[in-house]
Amino acid sequence: RVSTDRASTRVSVTVKDMSSRDMTLFADRAEAWLAGTQGIKTRAAGPVVIFSALSDRNAKGMVQGDFLSLALISICMIIVLRSAKLGILSVVPNVVPIIVGYGVWYFAVGQMNVVASVAGSISLGIIVDDTIHFLTRFSATHARTGNVEHAMEDTLTHAGPAMLATSFILALGFFVLTFSAFQMTSYLGWLSVLVVAVAPLADLFMVPALVLALYQWRAPRAATAAEPDLSSTVGVPS
Repeated sequence: RVSTDRASTRVSVTVKDMSSRDMTLFADRAEAWLAGTQGIKTRAAGPVVIFSALSDRNAKGMVQGDFLSLALISICMIIVLRSAKLGILSVVPNVVPIIVGYGVWYFAVGQMNVVASVAGSISLGIIVDDTIHFLTRFSATHARTGNVEHAMEDTLTHAGPAMLATSFILALGFFVLTFSAFQMTSYLGWLSVLVVAVAPLADLFMVPALVLALYQWRAPRAATAAEPDLSSTVGVPS
C-alpha cells in the first residue's frame, strides 16, 4: 500500500507462529536489512510486534522484581529471626522451587513469556510462607531448649504436616486453572502447581540439612575458641 503523495508505503507480512523473543528479533533483523541494503527507513508495527515487545519487557521486569523480593524477604527474615545466617539461608528453599519450575517449563514449553514470570512472582509470595513458618518455629524452639536436634525434630513434627496440607490445598486450587480453554491461564495453572508442589519438599528436606550443617559447623569453631592455649604454659618442677 502506497500513500497518496507516494512518500511512504506499508508492507504487510504474514509469518508463522513465533515466540515473543523470536518476533522481536525478526522485526529487528527486517528493519536492519531494509536500512542497510535498500536504504529504506522503516519501523515494524502491528499488534503482534507491540505485544511481543510488551511481553518481553514485562517478563524482564517481573524477573527483576523477583530478585528484589528475595532480597527484601531475606532482610525481613534476618530481623525476625535475629540471625543473619538463618535469614540468608531462608533464600535457598524459596529459590529452588522456582528454579525447578522454570527448568521443567523450559523443557516442556521452550520459551519464557509473561505468564511464566507472573507465575514465579505469585508462587514466591505463597511458598515463602512455609519457610517463614518453619524457621520461626525452629528458632523459637531452639531458643527455648538450646538443643538443635530436638528443635529440628519438634519443627518437623508440628510444622511439617501443616505445610504439606496447605501446599496440597493450594496446588489443587491452581490445578483448576489448568482446565481453562485460554492457553495463558492454563499455563499459569500448570507452572504454579509445579512450584507450589516442590516448595514443601525443599523446606522439609533442604532446610533441615542446611540448618544442621550450619550449627555443626559453628559448634567445633566455638569449642576450639573455648579451649585454653596450653602451648605457651611453662611448667616449673617443684
